[in-house]
Amino acid sequence: MKLTQPFVSILSVILACIVGCGFWVLGAEKAPAQTVSVPQPELSYNIPVNPSVNDRIAYNPETAFGAFAWKAFVALNWPANSDGSPLTSKTIGEAPDAPRVWEFYQAPEEVFNPKSKQSTGQKVQNLRLTEINANETLAQLRERALSEYKEGNPSQDLLSIFPDIESADILVEGFEPLVDRSGNYILNEVRMNPVEVAQINENHWYDAANLQNFDNKDNRFQLMCSAKDSNGIYPYPPFDKVPCSDNKSVGTIELKAAWMVFPDPVPDELRSKYYTTTRTFDVETPESTGKEKTKVTVPVGLVGFHIVQKTSQQGWTWATFEHLNNAPDADNLPSDGDYNLYDSNCKEHCEVNTPHVEKPYLWRNEFPHAVTKTETGEIKEQTPSQITRLVSIPSIARSLNSKWQEALAEVPNASVWQNYQLVGVQWLNNPYIPYNDDERKITPKQLANVTLEPYVQTSKLGSSCISCHTFARLPVSSTIVPADFSFLMERAKQSLRPTGK
Repeated sequence: MKLTQPFVSILSVILACIVGCGFWVLGAEKAPAQTVSVPQPELSYNIPVNPSVNDRIAYNPETAFGAFAWKAFVALNWPANSDGSPLTSKTIGEAPDAPRVWEFYQAPEEVFNPKSKQSTGQKVQNLRLTEINANETLAQLRERALSEYKEGNPSQDLLSIFPDIESADILVEGFEPLVDRSGNYILNEVRMNPVEVAQINENHWYDAANLQNFDNKDNRFQLMCSAKDSNGIYPYPPFDKVPCSDNKSVGTIELKAAWMVFPDPVPDELRSKYYTTTRTFDVETPESTGKEKTKVTVPVGLVGFHIVQKTSQQGWTWATFEHLNNAPDADNLPSDGDYNLYDSNCKEHCEVNTPHVEKPYLWRNEFPHAVTKTETGEIKEQTPSQITRLVSIPSIARSLNSKWQEALAEVPNASVWQNYQLVGVQWLNNPYIPYNDDERKITPKQLANVTLEPYVQTSKLGSSCISCHTFARLPVSSTIVPADFSFLMERAKQSLRPTGK
């Protein structure tokens, strides 16, 4: 069947949502202090269960959801023990070589692979970069760290072992990758918190055969929400059948992270401004024949972060963060300055928010790594993307950013985290009417992250996380059944998915 152009456009947006729903000098500045009143920050390793009712009363819902997002961002990025629990004796600025709490969350590739059900999730993999020996290569440092870890005597400087999940990728099939100004692909990954993983495992939802009985009427598919809140409007009647966590604990959390590739070794200037670690993933090289992959490990810096939480107070919330230096607002373009994804002195291929990459998307050993191969066999570097922000950061988010960045600036060694900003939070005013466009009332109507939805900011769906995730479906063989806004459920045993016509 021939697809019409509108259908192709919508399909591209949906695929983009699944990914995300010269940069060495910081060219962006922190948001200036605002006159909007916001609550004082609370730096804690406790992930918030629901937005604060007191903040709603004292300020407004947007402020309450924004503060809720910042608390989650700090707690999820708190330094972790080797079992994934937060280092309660430290602050977010201390133990810079420790992995973050969220990095122990599992990837969909592992959760929806029945063969990995016996995995403890505590295998040795990615390594935090440390300044132990300037002459050591990344491979040598990694090998030494793993050796010490296996001997049961990891040094304090090498508190850097976290789960064996190799989930970073440069694209989702059917959607063009993003290339930063230095000429490297932006890497993407997705994680699922233990609450969601446990629910999937207990119900064997990693097998699509166990999803066949859900419908879009009386037996809707529902992921776990946070502990019930007497002040909330959800999941009370008629949605009192929604499962919720117990004992003031969080509900389902899904995360998306975007990484920028750094040179090895990483310059000190970058290490002081970005959360820096490593990622291992599979790539096609110019020497590849067919579709075989080569495994590479590279140093990366965090530039984008989605936090999707299911609360008992308001249903799903989408919060998104970025590094300060990603891209300028489209209505306030700078005359100079370097951004991660925008060049104010661009000379060619300068169309904004338009992919300039060419297939095949290849990876070479030399920095920068993003290259392609022409029909004549010539290897050439990919053209960097030129991205601007079309959905501006709201004034309340800017006020919250100023407060939280000031608080982080006062914490020793927390300079890295004060370089991140809340772009916005989105939620449903009527979470008990989740799929009706006219009645669910999305607030705010637009939200986009330039690292995770760079090319679809202009579309109706691409500039709204909730509108996009409405298209999430279960892989069932009957009718269209919503997957409770989670595209990840489509990964359940793909062989049982309907083929369509």
